[in-house]
Amino acid sequence: MRSDLPQLPHLNLPFLRHDETLYSWCGFFHAWNGNSRALDTSRLLFGVPYAALLHDFPSHLTALTCRMEGHLGTAVDIALHHTVLGYYLPLISKTSAHQILEAVQAGSISHLKMSLGIPASRVGACHPLKGCVECFDEDRRRYGSPFRRVHHQYPSSIVCTRHHSPLAAVHVTPTPVHHRNWLLPGQQDDRAWLKMTVTNTGHIGRLAKLAEFSEFFAQIPPGALDPPVLSETYRIRVRRLALIAMVVDVVQDTSTTTTTTP
Repeated sequence: MRSDLPQLPHLNLPFLRHDETLYSWCGFFHAWNGNSRALDTSRLLFGVPYAALLHDFPSHLTALTCRMEGHLGTAVDIALHHTVLGYYLPLISKTSAHQILEAVQAGSISHLKMSLGIPASRVGACHPLKGCVECFDEDRRRYGSPFRRVHHQYPSSIVCTRHHSPLAAVHVTPTPVHHRNWLLPGQQDDRAWLKMTVTNTGHIGRLAKLAEFSEFFAQIPPGALDPPVLSETYRIRVRRLALIAMVVDVVQDTSTTTTTTP
C-alpha cells in the first residue's frame, strides 16, 4: 500500500447504503471523523479539495477507492449507482460513455454537463438536492439519521415512489467552491426545504410511475440505447396507436382554419 494513503483502522467509515448518494456518504464521513473543515475531508478522501462536495456528478473516484481499499465498491459502481451520472449514460454512445467513466475515475471533466447534452435540454444544468420527508422520518427511526437517495435526485423524479408524496428540494450553488459544508437532511432549517408543487393530486400516480421508470432507466448499462433505433421504435409505436394520423389531422385542420379566416 502507498505510504501517503490513510490507514483504514484510523478512520470511522460509514456504511454506503445501496441507494445512498456519494455526497451523502461523504457528509457522514466528515461528521463521524470529527473533521472541522470540509476541504480537509475532501483532500483526505479524494486528494483534492472539492470533489467530496459535488452533489450530482463524481470526480477523482480512483483516488477514493484506493484510499477506501474497496470499502465502497469499484469506481464505476460508485459513478453509476451512487451519483446521477448513471441516469444520463444509457443514451450516450458507448465510446463517449466509456470516455466519461474513465475521466471521472482519473480526475474531473469541466465540460461534463455539455458532453451529456444537459444545457441544450429542458432538464436544466442545476440539480437541486431532493428528498422525501416521510423517508427521512423512517430513516431516523431505523438508522438514527436520514440520508439522501440517488433515485430522488433524478430530474424526472418529483414524487417519492414509496410514499407517493411530492419530494422536497433545497437549492444549492452550482459549484462546490462556494460550499463550506454538506447539506444533509435534518442539519438545515426546515424552512429551506420546499416541497415540489403538484397542483393536481390526480397526477401523483402518474408522477410516481415516471419516477419508478426513471429508476429502471438509470440501471440500463451505459451506451446500451441507440438513439436512431430508439427514435424509430417510438415512431413505429406511435403509428400503431394511430397517433400520427391524429397529429396530421390536427395540423391540417389548423392550416385550413388559418387559410379560410379573413
